[in-house]
Amino acid sequence: MDLLSLFFGLLVGAIAVYIYLDRQLKVLNTEKIHLEVSLDEK
Repeated sequence: MDLLSLFFGLLVGAIAVYIYLDRQLKVLNTEKIHLEVSLDEK
């Protein structure tokens, strides 16, 4: 039973990290696009 709760905790942690990293990547990509657009306008 202890092992099961440990596994469940790891699973939830992994999903949380995955979602967090996914959001960070999306933010980086949008910033990169904004930079490219502002460079094109100059």
